Amino acid sequence: MTTPAAQVFECESCANTLVAVHRPDELRCCGEAMTPVHPEEPIIEPPDLETLWREIFGLSRTRILVCICVLMDEPTTVAEVAELSDLSESTVSNHLDPLVAAGILERSVRNLRAGGTIHVYRGASIETQQAIYRRGLFTWFARAISMIDAYSPDQLKAPYTAVAETETQQAQAAVFWD
Repeated sequence: MTTPAAQVFECESCANTLVAVHRPDELRCCGEAMTPVHPEEPIIEPPDLETLWREIFGLSRTRILVCICVLMDEPTTVAEVAELSDLSESTVSNHLDPLVAAGILERSVRNLRAGGTIHVYRGASIETQQAIYRRGLFTWFARAISMIDAYSPDQLKAPYTAVAETETQQAQAAVFWD
């Protein structure tokens, strides 16, 4: 079963905007059905998965590499990921722990024939991963919307005008921003 694509909707009366995936025909605001927004040319290019992981979830390139290595070769061990990624076992282990804590990867214990145990990693179910990514994205999105709602041009100007040390620099900053 494929998930329908997310769409952006807007209220024509009050300009409330929302993103919906399911039952868009039931969306109402100000007593009227909400209208789908179809920009002819997007003002922001849609991200690829690596950009989404890096920018929204704050994952480093190394952590993304470790995660991809596990997802490509599961079930797998720290040593196998280290060999596949050309990273040290210590580095791999340090990056696996937060991915397991976040629920993206799962860790289990495998008994070795010669005795002892070893940790084995695999991806969480696709449904679990999607839920985690959605929750993270919506949390990021909610914070971004709060920033936009509180936005004023003075907030954007402040860091730039604060570094202007001379009167000339202050005059240049005023010309640029005003």
